[in-house]
Amino acid sequence: YNSPSPGEPQSQPIDNTLITKENENEKAYFLQLHGEYIASNIKSGLMLIHQQRAHERVLYEHFLHRLKKGDGSSQSLIFPETVTLSPADNELMQEVAPQLKDMGFRLKQKQTLTWEFEGCPANFNKENLQSLMESVLEDYKAQMMNAGMDRYSNLAKAMARKTAIKSGKPLKQEEMKALIDSLFACEMPEYSMEGKSVIQVVRIDEIKERFK
Repeated sequence: YNSPSPGEPQSQPIDNTLITKENENEKAYFLQLHGEYIASNIKSGLMLIHQQRAHERVLYEHFLHRLKKGDGSSQSLIFPETVTLSPADNELMQEVAPQLKDMGFRLKQKQTLTWEFEGCPANFNKENLQSLMESVLEDYKAQMMNAGMDRYSNLAKAMARKTAIKSGKPLKQEEMKALIDSLFACEMPEYSMEGKSVIQVVRIDEIKERFK
């Protein structure tokens, strides 16, 4: 990936010695708190991860990488789906269609305001493309008000925000593990797309202090 976009915080290296399990042979276990946070025992104490912000960060870097490399793989839909847009959104769709194709969408304009989708990015939730595209375009328009962000970053953010898992969604152990593994493979795992905290570590000495 390239350097962070203007306005994004600069990432500080994570001290991996702090997040190592006490026993390397111990199986990792994760606890979901209130459908919003993921907790895990680590060497230095307790690690808390904001579920939605973490997934947004993972998807943002994933989509941004596809946009910049132009190598988005696609999975064919069983039946093509059509999306009908307002004139304003249709004009915007014409503008971003090449970037959507780089992300892995296979689409073409069928009529003046109608687009046909024949494929979507691999492992993409394909439910309700009409609603998704409307909300992504709306979010993209709002992001474009930020003059410091380029088109790729704006589109990647819009897509990540609209497709990420939301707070309140129950996750299985393997899903939490996969999310955390993907997060720590990111360039900036500590921060959300808006620069907010994704990871908090409560040190063991802080926990002990509370029980005095």
